[in-house]
Amino acid sequence: VRWVTVTGDGDEDEQVETSETVTIPSGEAVVALVFIHSEEYPTFTSVASQYDDMLYWNVSAGDGYPVLTRAVHVNEEEIAWEEGESEGFDAFGFSPVAPACGAVYFAGGVDLEISVTLRAINVGDGILPSSVIVGFFPILVTQANMPTPCDVETTTDAGTSYFRARIPTNGVAYITGQPAAPSLTARIRGLPEWIPVDWGGTLVSERGDKRTGGIDDRTLGPQEKYGEEEYNITGALNGEIIGGRVTLNAAVSDLAGFAYRFSIRGKNPRDAAAKAYIDSCVPQETVPYAWRIACHESKDGDRFYNQFNAQETGLKELPNWGSPHGWGIAQIDKGENGDSTAEVYDWHENVASMRAKLIYAIGRTDAFLGYYRSAYSNTSNWSEPPSTNINGYVILPRTWSILTIYNDVDGIPAQTTPYHSGKFHSPLQFIPSEGRWIFHTNSINPNYVKQVFEDSSLQEGNGVE
Repeated sequence: VRWVTVTGDGDEDEQVETSETVTIPSGEAVVALVFIHSEEYPTFTSVASQYDDMLYWNVSAGDGYPVLTRAVHVNEEEIAWEEGESEGFDAFGFSPVAPACGAVYFAGGVDLEISVTLRAINVGDGILPSSVIVGFFPILVTQANMPTPCDVETTTDAGTSYFRARIPTNGVAYITGQPAAPSLTARIRGLPEWIPVDWGGTLVSERGDKRTGGIDDRTLGPQEKYGEEEYNITGALNGEIIGGRVTLNAAVSDLAGFAYRFSIRGKNPRDAAAKAYIDSCVPQETVPYAWRIACHESKDGDRFYNQFNAQETGLKELPNWGSPHGWGIAQIDKGENGDSTAEVYDWHENVASMRAKLIYAIGRTDAFLGYYRSAYSNTSNWSEPPSTNINGYVILPRTWSILTIYNDVDGIPAQTTPYHSGKFHSPLQFIPSEGRWIFHTNSINPNYVKQVFEDSSLQEGNGVE
């Protein structure tokens, strides 16, 4: 907080002047407010008074920035000081004060210098001086659980190590790799406690190209605070794990208003933590290959489990999207708007959907095998489906079927059995006349099982196991 003041305590009719430069660091913003005070009030500030001090201020930062400038006679401010006295308005030890005007200054990519010139003339009596008080109050948006490291060189969450970080204008806050929503608050440091601030704002998805209809958009509920009371941004978003472009709006009484913009993006879990979590969540029989699905679906460079893009591109730290509509670690694909916001931004929810898909695939596989056994197990050509071998891995028929169904059954021929006369699309097909099995692949990702198990980056000893 920075204060600049002038008090007209010179000789009768003498002008007292002060000039200062206030520097706002790059990426920061301040609310600048001008207050006035006079010891002439209340006795000598009536319009008829011969004692009519003069006050002047000029606050400017160059082209494109607000200019606060005005010259006033203190006798004109009688009503304003009456309100200031009745409401308890004070600032920097002066009381009562009358708020005069305000503006917000944003420093972009370089430091911003604000020039302040204040003048005061004690008219007529040489005593009972009047003052101009200018306060510069930093706008603070902070994340209390910023993951480390949080620089742009990596998306790896280093575990449970967090620190409190200021989010600069047009900066980035992060969903942590645990995962957890960023613990975000906003306040205006040092603002006098009697000044109301109306907070609110919006969050707009940064993936509107793939998720239409505002499915990820949110409104930050309006709240009135006073002075430097904190506005809980995370609370206004109901603690939801969600990302996007945030516009934080605030009206500082009727003196100044601003829109503070930043983004919420995501940090990926550590590979070892992601693998352990997947193994603990999916059905036990799928553990040997469930983590391979996630690796195959979401690996990015030398990282294996990526809810968010890890590469240095324009989409870095945005949700990991793959064609045609898959999202996140498991590339959950329910259509452009079918995937929930949680599945897109919360890797635990993404893995939970993976679990549900695997449970569904297990159920369908057991049903398909049941159809064939019921129809043909008593015939002379019947045999149980054999295992197959891919790259040294023995793939059980149930594994083949489960993984193929996980990927999608589109393109698998429709089949029937005497036991089940309706059409069904099983990756496994028994040919009763020949006594043999066919292992079908689908058209979405032909021979998905082969790709998952042959992917060289998934072999043991290569950073995953």
